[in-house]
Amino acid sequence: MLLGLLCGLGTYAQIEKDTPKKEKDSLSIFDKVNVLPEVVIQAKTLARQIKEGPMAVEVLELEPILSKTGSLLDVMIRVPGVNARSDGSIGDPVNFAINGLDKKSIVLFKDGIPMSFYGHSFEPGHVSASMFERIEVYKGVLPIGLGADALGGGINFITRKPKYKSLDVSVETGSFNTQHYTLNTFIPTKSGLYTGANVSYVQSNNNWYVDVGREGDKGWDIFDGTVKARLKNNGVNMYSGEYFVGIRNKKWAEELQITFINSWFYKRINHYFGYRFDSAAQALYAYANDKTISGVISYKGKFFKDKLKTDILAGYGKSQRYRKC
Repeated sequence: MLLGLLCGLGTYAQIEKDTPKKEKDSLSIFDKVNVLPEVVIQAKTLARQIKEGPMAVEVLELEPILSKTGSLLDVMIRVPGVNARSDGSIGDPVNFAINGLDKKSIVLFKDGIPMSFYGHSFEPGHVSASMFERIEVYKGVLPIGLGADALGGGINFITRKPKYKSLDVSVETGSFNTQHYTLNTFIPTKSGLYTGANVSYVQSNNNWYVDVGREGDKGWDIFDGTVKARLKNNGVNMYSGEYFVGIRNKKWAEELQITFINSWFYKRINHYFGYRFDSAAQALYAYANDKTISGVISYKGKFFKDKLKTDILAGYGKSQRYRKC
């Protein structure tokens, strides 16, 4: 009996003695691990690369401010040196100025294509900012890729094309029966194929009160706000649709896209009716009606390790403009 107890104690002592040795061996393995120094990878965004290029250009990225604004006009006034003015009515043309130069001195683009090719409904004052990824404002010389020459510079609106599926729907309402509906969708695939659409519809009565004046000693020359009337026949309806399909990130093509454009613009021509222009009742239904249908094929490619860049654009458009006065 005593011999059995001694054997048991001897076994227990042997286990306790071997355990520290295993822990010591395991610690010695971790002592030999080499800790690598911290590695920081830095890259420049496309907007930053454009800013640091040889052109005098301002780049405004819209994604951080999309939730705060719905109009491109509200966005454009944030760019230094850019002014935007309009007559106030929805549907009226917007005049942009860059460093004091405006109108014919400035060319507007959408994805490198002149805005005039898209129709009147696609002007910046009529579309939502949610359609675009960024705005490039060239102050002076334009890059060769835009294929245009303008003394005052140009503004290029870049459409959003995310790497993931997206669907944006917005509804805006305001005074004088103003309504603005927007739908933007983009569907990419892993193979590089993608499709999408940008659709917008705007309507407004634009029938606010104006000072029509009253007759004085020298004729109809008193405008003191005592006589007011609503604007007649000043409403607007406009639709713009852009539907596209393409492929990108291939060896033979950086991007190849086919786009179909359809726009409609209907603007009634207003006048002061009721006091001074009673004889103008015959012009109550004067209006402007514009319709545009266009097709565009664009190709971008890089060859010989990005030493040769190609940008090819081909399109056909048909516009119908009708005025009744």
